[in-house]
Amino acid sequence: MVCVAAFIILSLLSIFVGFLSIFNKQLGQKYWTVFKKAWHCVFKKVRLQKCDTNFKDDVKNTLLKRIVLKNPKLLKPASLLIEIISILIVFITVWSFVIAIKSLLALWVFGTCNVSAPSQCGLGAESCSIDQAEPTNLAGKIGRSFSEWGEIFSAIPDRLKTWQEKEYFISASIPLINLTDNTEDPSKYQAQSKQLLDFYQNQTTPEGLNIAIDLVDPGCVICMQSYRNQKQSGFLDRYFTVANLYAIPNTSGAYKFENSKLITDYLNTSVFLVQDYLKSHKLELSTELSNLLRLPTKLINRLYAETKDNRNYIEYFNYTYDASQALTELNQWASDFGLSAHYRQLIAEVVYSRHQQRFDQDGIKNITAINSQKSKKSSDQKTQLDQNRENFSNKLNANDQEIQELVEKKIKAKGIPVELYDQKKHNGLFKI
Repeated sequence: MVCVAAFIILSLLSIFVGFLSIFNKQLGQKYWTVFKKAWHCVFKKVRLQKCDTNFKDDVKNTLLKRIVLKNPKLLKPASLLIEIISILIVFITVWSFVIAIKSLLALWVFGTCNVSAPSQCGLGAESCSIDQAEPTNLAGKIGRSFSEWGEIFSAIPDRLKTWQEKEYFISASIPLINLTDNTEDPSKYQAQSKQLLDFYQNQTTPEGLNIAIDLVDPGCVICMQSYRNQKQSGFLDRYFTVANLYAIPNTSGAYKFENSKLITDYLNTSVFLVQDYLKSHKLELSTELSNLLRLPTKLINRLYAETKDNRNYIEYFNYTYDASQALTELNQWASDFGLSAHYRQLIAEVVYSRHQQRFDQDGIKNITAINSQKSKKSSDQKTQLDQNRENFSNKLNANDQEIQELVEKKIKAKGIPVELYDQKKHNGLFKI
């Protein structure tokens, strides 16, 4: 091990010696002679052959000659210490090399050099990381290290494969379209309504447009910037883009951004509302239907692209609003976009039922007020509302499983956002 350790040290020193040899050629020649001996010895060791040189003895003698002269009794323990240090140097070097290879592979396949804790990697793509809980015992840490290798190797084919974007639609996918107002361009307004109708009815996409998938978290600031970059660059006009919403969990069992799951449930419920409406009404592009078709797209556009008092809306949801304020804000947006009070009440009750523990006293009062309005309705209307609420809750539960499988097993995302377009996966911020 001494010769291997010496070779490692000499390899590291070669950079500095190479520079110094410009000014002192004799130093370079002397160093090169020693380096060749070390390399020859290591080369023999790699082939499991015994070194035919006395390089090991030369190294040890060089290090020990002063100890022999001053205190001969320390010769044996010093020699043993050199062997131990040599083993440590070789082990650390090999381990560092293995970790470097692992990090580079992870960076290539996942966009981050740390598989389990992407936030600790400063070399990866700009994204909101999906971190896993840190093991508390040695066995768990060793097991995770091996499992990370497994994740990396299993994801290598994904890095090389051709991605078919349509395969990654989910039941609550939201089209991202630069919507036009009816007064600005009536023909384009009707065409966009027809696109939305076709998609929500059977996920039909426009002919002649490539498809793109955006995997985003409603609370992720980088997702917001990515969306704005797509709008600014004209990407949303060149690609029929849909958003799949995924609230990033944190290591404590909650969510990385406090209101992201509430927003996700609200937007997904609005999608299910559109789908349910299409099944129970005539497919005529009335004002009510056009407003309803545009609702999910307008909600996500306001969240990511608009501001309030010179402050991004996403900042309010992440740092200012509690659950009650977040739900009230979303309901106000739905009202602004033409959603009737009946449907706003339905969505609010569905969201409240799934996040009841997070609502403070003010939130409970608000929902109680909604319920008191409901009690004035006929028994048939109340029964239908209860059925719709249960139906949407079941769909949200199914969608939670669907998006989790998409993120963890199909796309194997380690950070959000992720974009799929041009049959490739792109990790992190969409750059102009």
